[in-house]
Amino acid sequence: MIVMNKIFNLKKKIQKIQKIHNSFNYLRLIIISSINLKNSLEKELPNGNFNGELKNSETICLQNNRPFIGGLFCEQIFGPIKNWTCQCGKYVGFLDNKICENCNVELIDTRVRRYRMGYINLITPITHIWYLNENTNYILFFLQAIYKTFSSIDLENIIYLKTEIPDLNENQELYSFFNPLLINQDLEEIYKSSNLNYNSKQIISSELIKIALTNLNLKFIIKNIRLKILLLINNKELFLNSFLLKQLRIIESFLLTKTNPSWMILTILSIIPPTLRPILQLENGKYIATDINEIYKFIFFQNFFLFNLYKNYKYYITEIKFLTKSLQEGIDALFDNSKGLKKKNFYLNNNLIKGLTQRLSGKQGRFRFNLLGKRINFSGRSVIIPEPLLKINQCGIPFEILFKIFQPLLFNNLFKKYYFFNTSQILYIQNCIFQKKKPIIWNILTKIIKNYIILLNRAPTLHRYSVQAFNPIITLGKVIQLHPLLCAGFNADFDGDQMAVHLPLYFSTQFESKNLIKPIYNLLSLSNGEVILKPSQDIIIGCYYLTLMFSKNFYKIYKWFLNLDQAFTAFYQKKIFLHTPILIKYPKKNLKLFIIDNKIKLTNIFLNKKIIEIKIFKLFKINNSINKYFLLTNCGIFICYLLKNNTYEIIDFFHETTIGRLLFENYLLI
Repeated sequence: MIVMNKIFNLKKKIQKIQKIHNSFNYLRLIIISSINLKNSLEKELPNGNFNGELKNSETICLQNNRPFIGGLFCEQIFGPIKNWTCQCGKYVGFLDNKICENCNVELIDTRVRRYRMGYINLITPITHIWYLNENTNYILFFLQAIYKTFSSIDLENIIYLKTEIPDLNENQELYSFFNPLLINQDLEEIYKSSNLNYNSKQIISSELIKIALTNLNLKFIIKNIRLKILLLINNKELFLNSFLLKQLRIIESFLLTKTNPSWMILTILSIIPPTLRPILQLENGKYIATDINEIYKFIFFQNFFLFNLYKNYKYYITEIKFLTKSLQEGIDALFDNSKGLKKKNFYLNNNLIKGLTQRLSGKQGRFRFNLLGKRINFSGRSVIIPEPLLKINQCGIPFEILFKIFQPLLFNNLFKKYYFFNTSQILYIQNCIFQKKKPIIWNILTKIIKNYIILLNRAPTLHRYSVQAFNPIITLGKVIQLHPLLCAGFNADFDGDQMAVHLPLYFSTQFESKNLIKPIYNLLSLSNGEVILKPSQDIIIGCYYLTLMFSKNFYKIYKWFLNLDQAFTAFYQKKIFLHTPILIKYPKKNLKLFIIDNKIKLTNIFLNKKIIEIKIFKLFKINNSINKYFLLTNCGIFICYLLKNNTYEIIDFFHETTIGRLLFENYLLI
């Protein structure tokens, strides 16, 4: 019973770990306080100590190839490298809620290194650069609500210690703005120990901004802004001060979400999980790490040196200013190291280091590359060509692409069919059947694709018509075949355009694809209601070319055939050409003549039951026959017998057409 409980607990714990990566419905960004951030990143050890703070900037020990304790890849902070194995090797295997007494490493799955984070305790507050952008300078919105003439340049001068701020005694408004500094006892002691006072021009950087934001009365500020807006409305000048509306919206959102503006100033710097900034070992034994680890090293060293200098503050004022500025710039580069950003970019080997913003945004960012499109499991890409013989919901996919994206399903099908279980048989499948592409693969693949829908996507994906679902058909070429009517929806043509092939495996995505995004459900444009699947450009030219019949020809005698098969056989043998006028005999039973509005009309079952108005050009006898006549019309030649005056019986009909028109009519029937 005890063993069963342990197995049940193990199974439950593994399922919980697996669900972590499949339980994201949306992503929400909020501002968190430094205290809450520290509490969420710390982990209590059995001895009562807390683990989570970075103690050094080392990565991997070259002697034992293990991470340094307290370093950027520490197993105590981020979890073990090997599954259910501590760093010292005392414990190997599953033990629930167990932490090694020697190395303080928790016994858990290594996948925790994907989301466990550490932190650096900053010696001096640092302003978050995301709130200093030109369009969304949130810190400036709050500060200007108190001190009207405070500008972004003044804010930047304080944060980056570019210039000294004015004397507080000379400017009473500025004195009242930074008055909350007087309640900070720590700074007061530092100033006293260094024989300085608050009236001096030697004010530490972001500490001023943090204290000013901490003591703001948001309700009072919102009330004043609303009064200003009401005055502007009465004077009909609201359009000149849209800044007030934006300022009011931002400050109200902070108040409603119970977010303190001072949380935009960092005192704790979180460290992203090591799996997102990996370190790899080369063949020669050397290690290479992601560039972002170099920024973390730089930040740690600046913070460490600043901590040592603060012990003797009065002797190292200039050095402290320089290190504080460097620490601010290093954290700025960590979050956003894009080009032209205040010209404080960090380079490694003359290459610009990517910050967190660059890793999140763009085509290769985490959101588009890893998080989005997770339900699309396998994909390929190739050039598209037209194939009018396909149905609207069909597309031709090369065998090579289908073989690659359906390979897991092919493996699964072979296992179920032939019961391969041991390693040697699996290797036999991989080496002999899959690599040599035996004919059995084609047969199995043909059966599998009948139950699956694939997606075609043409970049740029601007609207829903850029991604549509199709029934795949195996082709022997290396290009994707597509019906030409679908070009308008994809905004594509056949001059080298490429399309991506995606295979969704989940039942839900297959159901959505079959019932929502097939071309038959995308007939009308959502923007204007016009038909999207309509012929245009080369389709119209091709229809005109097929139905063309030269009025001036050099044929003295028309070629005639007893049926369509004879005509197509002559065409494939190159005895006639696409536009050669020919006569094809149709049986009498396939013709229906009737009169509508005093006009003779003809319906031919072979011609898709098309009603044609008959215009008689000429009537003449056949040789010296008494009652056999030829009737020349606009649709062909009728052979008939004269029964009595102006009464004829049709016995044969030769339709005047071309091979091109016959092909066009056959495509319409398809």
